[in-house]
Amino acid sequence: MLRDADLAASGSSPSASHLISLLNPHPQGVAQANFLFESSFLEYLSDADMQWSVGPVASEGTQTESIQQLIARVTRQPSSRSYALSVRSTSPSPAPAHLSSLSLPTGLAKQPDPLIAYFPSTEQRHLFRHFLNETAPALVVIPIPQDRNPWLVHTIRLALGQPYGQDVFHDAFRTALISLASLDVGMKSSTSLQQPSDNAMYELSYDQRSTALELLNIGEAMNGGNAGLDAVDLTLAAVVALAFRDRLAGCQSWEEPITLGVKSVSAQGGPAAYIARHSTLQTRFLIEQMACVELLGCMTNYVAPKIFSWDNPWLHRRISGEDLLQGSEEGDSTDHLALVYGWDRLALQCCARSMVLNDEYQQVGLLKERNSRYGYAAVTSMTYQREVSMLARGKKLVEEAQALRSQPTPSSTSVRVSRGNSSLLICLEVTILCSHLRQDLNHKDIQTKVEMVLDILDKSMGEGMFAGFLLPLVWIAVCADLDHKERVNSLFSRLQQHYHLEPALMNRLVEFQWGELATASLEIWLDEMRKTKTYVPIF
Repeated sequence: MLRDADLAASGSSPSASHLISLLNPHPQGVAQANFLFESSFLEYLSDADMQWSVGPVASEGTQTESIQQLIARVTRQPSSRSYALSVRSTSPSPAPAHLSSLSLPTGLAKQPDPLIAYFPSTEQRHLFRHFLNETAPALVVIPIPQDRNPWLVHTIRLALGQPYGQDVFHDAFRTALISLASLDVGMKSSTSLQQPSDNAMYELSYDQRSTALELLNIGEAMNGGNAGLDAVDLTLAAVVALAFRDRLAGCQSWEEPITLGVKSVSAQGGPAAYIARHSTLQTRFLIEQMACVELLGCMTNYVAPKIFSWDNPWLHRRISGEDLLQGSEEGDSTDHLALVYGWDRLALQCCARSMVLNDEYQQVGLLKERNSRYGYAAVTSMTYQREVSMLARGKKLVEEAQALRSQPTPSSTSVRVSRGNSSLLICLEVTILCSHLRQDLNHKDIQTKVEMVLDILDKSMGEGMFAGFLLPLVWIAVCADLDHKERVNSLFSRLQQHYHLEPALMNRLVEFQWGELATASLEIWLDEMRKTKTYVPIF
């Protein structure tokens, strides 16, 4: 069964001996399992047969090896396969007699697999290559060549930094990546299974997720919150991979890894301080992806983000050698936020500001409710002043969103980003106008904005653009009046056929009665999502 949706997180803490045992790189059970797996498939045998050297992949090539050359080297399978068996002495059992007599055909040599030092079993290496070749391309909304995919450009050296069993943070990151890959394999096979709920790859992905989280907790306990910069990068990389995995799987405990990532950023003094101390493109990618996965979570449970704030100068500041921000000649083709989310940085900041403002409204409303029992004049005066301030900020934020939408589109901006920005900003306008500025949801101006978003989505899907458009569709489904419901349902059906999401989760999201939440309280909203197992970040 798909445990992400059906199992609650365990409330018990693992013993110290159990946690430490996870660091043992060659437990006997793993060796036995690997022997059985490898001896079952002849074409896999050569990966386990030979004693490969152990050393960082990044240092195996020349000192000038580019990231593109490294990607090409590790994404391909070794060029030839032997059918020889010379099983290493990692198992207490000898090789089966019918295999031990096999010999290497003349002239056929097996090239060393550069991944064997990092992924000890054949299935892990296949899963990692699946991530590189199949999963990573699905994590961007704008198609891009493999050697320019930010998921590979900014993480592949990180994943292959130290061999298996030598560093808990490297092992945690690699395990998180293959957890995401296992889920992807399961998603792609689920429609062909008679019982998709018994998908073994979902179970494997969940187990790998649990292991990755355990390893991250070991690392945190080991460092006492004083992790080095490389360990922080690896922690954020693992958390981001798990956050993407949880969102795609519909994991109801998706907050767990994100909490670890936010804690790591806070321990470094926040995003600006961390980037200042570790000013690399890799760190920039990881901190911004971490901020975005947290923001999507905040849009689910309606709280303020801890990484993003009202003003985010670090989001717009260049670092040495960077061409990833707006203003570069290549524009969206190099900005990893545009590639992954289909938004530019100003639209993203506007979204973060709306969540900060929304959280302040929630806090002031709670304070007013509590004070209503006592009637303290000072509290009443303070909440009134804050409401006046929030009203002014809300109006200014709507004007900011409208100004961003009305700006001429730079020639370097892709159609996908232009439409992503517009749909996001209109949704923000509708939310602020209705939730904070007291406009009626059924007002003509509001429904005109609803129709604008539906037009954007309709046109985009007609041109084959689907990734990243579930969020504005769900957002606008809450706000649409009865006249627009049929069109909303039609767009859900079209999106369902092409969206990269766990199929059962997609069905639940499509069937959810979003319109009924338009006037519901936040408590009712969240409770209904948890009951229907749709409590998950949506993108």
